[in-house]
Parts: sequence; C-alpha cells; structure tokens
Amino acid sequence: MPAPEPEPAAAAASAAPAGAGRDFLYRSKGVEGGRNGRLLLRMTAAGLLCMFAALALSGGNVLIGALGLAVPVFWMASRRVQHLECGVSPAGIRETWLDGRDAERARSERLHPWTSVESWIFDEDLYRDAGRRRYVEIRFRGGHRIRFRAGDGADSQESFEDFAAAFQSLAAAPGLPAAGASAAAPAGAPRQRRSFYRRPIGRAATILLCLAGLGLIFVGVTQPDSLPDTGWWQIAAVLMPGCGYMAWRSFRRE
Repeated sequence: MPAPEPEPAAAAASAAPAGAGRDFLYRSKGVEGGRNGRLLLRMTAAGLLCMFAALALSGGNVLIGALGLAVPVFWMASRRVQHLECGVSPAGIRETWLDGRDAERARSERLHPWTSVESWIFDEDLYRDAGRRRYVEIRFRGGHRIRFRAGDGADSQESFEDFAAAFQSLAAAPGLPAAGASAAAPAGAPRQRRSFYRRPIGRAATILLCLAGLGLIFVGVTQPDSLPDTGWWQIAAVLMPGCGYMAWRSFRRE
C-alpha cells in the first residue's frame, strides 16, 4: 500500500501562462526530499519500538501499548510533513518549503534547472478515503526528489492538471525531450517514466501475488485445519485488499 500522505493545502496558480517567465505554482504538502517510503519505515520502526517498550513497562496494558504506537508516529508525521510550493518556469523548477507557523513565509527555497531533472512520473493513486487522486514525483540527478498529490476539491484537482500540463510543456521545450521521448533523445536527457506498478516488473509482481493469494485460499478451503484461527481474517483484511490495490495500479486503463 502507498505511504500515507497528508491532506494538501489549496492549490495556487499564477495568472501568467507557462513560458511567460513567471512560475506556474501549485501548493500542497509533502516530505522534504520526497522520500515518503523512508519516512514511513522510520515511523513504523519508531512506533513498534515504543509500543513494545510501553507494553513491557505497563505489564501488557493494551491501551498504553496503543498510545506508545500512535504518539511517535503522529509526532514524526507532524515534524516531517511540511507545506510545499512547487513552481515551474523556463528557468527551472522552484522548490519552496514554507514555514510551519506562517504559510506565507518561505523557510527554504531552491531552484532546480531543467538540466538537473532526471525523470518524472505523473500517475494516479488510491488514498485512505478510497479517493483517486493524481500525483507527481520529480527525480533529480543526485537522488533528490519532489513528490506531492492533487487536492480534494474539484478546483484543486483542475489546478493540478494545469500544473502538470505546464510542467510537461516546459519539459518539451527546445533542447529538452518531449514526454515519453524515444531512445533518439540525447543521452542523459530528462524523461517521463512509468510508476513501478505500470512497468513489467510491477505487473509480474502483481500477478505472482494474486496467484499466491488464490493458492492460499484454495488450501484454506480444501484443508481448513492448515490455517490458523485468524487466517481467514488476515486473508480478508490484508491479502485481498492488497491484491486488489496492486491489480488496480498495474492494469487499470489510463
């Protein structure tokens, strides 16, 4: 399942068209550096460590254990998830992280020239409320990333699509390859990539997981004693939703 992402702030687009010299902006929330997966792993590890410590110190009190799990997770999320304003212009991609107390004041700002862009992904994902939202992930040479998603409202999602169109229009400017350019593009030129799930390796992993799930269900039906007491609950609550999510990400129509 994807790393949990926070609700984005309202989108903001400049009145000037892309290419007019001014930034075309979109405001959201994200993790500085774009390493959402790393943050999720750290949050999970810290939460489990604190939960086991709380259970040991409280003599196995379930409520205290649950608090020990939740508190570090929410604390780390509140510290690492920040307001982001991303702007694109002919000069490059402007990454601005806003102050947590004053969303109108920039805490840090960085301009990435188009020559530093390695690749980008525009795709769609499911989130905690089962809503479908578009997201972007921009990868730069050296490992830096920017990742954020569209907001909830129709206006915010429309503005995100305008941002995506402006981004790809500028990426296809003279001297840069068009989105999805062929191998004839200059070596090292930025390119649009498919997400993991849309690539052959992701689709193969999805098929293998679904086959494994069907095999496990078959074994459970034909040999009921082979599954633990919670086996069917785990299949229904974890395996089946996971297979459905991966199948949707891998094989849905674009």
